Amino acid sequence: GGFVAIYFSAHWCPPCKAYTPELKKVYEKAKKKGRAFDVVFVSSDRDQASFNEYFGSMPWHAVPYSDRMRQQVLSTAFNVRGIPSLVLLDGAGKVIDANARSKAVQADFLASLPRLEDLAAAALPLPEGPVPLLVRYRGQEIEIECEPEEGWEILQMQIFSVTEVPAEHQR
Repeated sequence: GGFVAIYFSAHWCPPCKAYTPELKKVYEKAKKKGRAFDVVFVSSDRDQASFNEYFGSMPWHAVPYSDRMRQQVLSTAFNVRGIPSLVLLDGAGKVIDANARSKAVQADFLASLPRLEDLAAAALPLPEGPVPLLVRYRGQEIEIECEPEEGWEILQMQIFSVTEVPAEHQR
């Protein structure tokens, strides 16, 4: 349900070494704010020691350095021509942005990520049959029933009708 960024980078690459701390800040803020965002590092390092040193500064996941075939397959699949490169996928693996490097560090990026709690709630089954609700309005308690499959707009209309909200105040 959340977003996954595939991060192509390497220890020997100066632009990568400058970008990694920026991406790390975004990742840590996303986690702190409960956003559904993960990163997978795909290394273009030249040896295991360089990979270990560079990956040691990263808080996310990585394709093992020894799995060079997977690195090649991912680079080809996402048409990576240079590094650093960031590909943004949705939870189903569909490409959202094949060149998300600048997008991911923009100020409004975090707000675009789904919240973990919303994803968890969306996975819950809808209740069977009508759900009784109690609306409190101006000291009165009004019972209404809501059919979950009818959605928010119908519930909103029910609440407006029993609370006599003028049409110009309904949103």
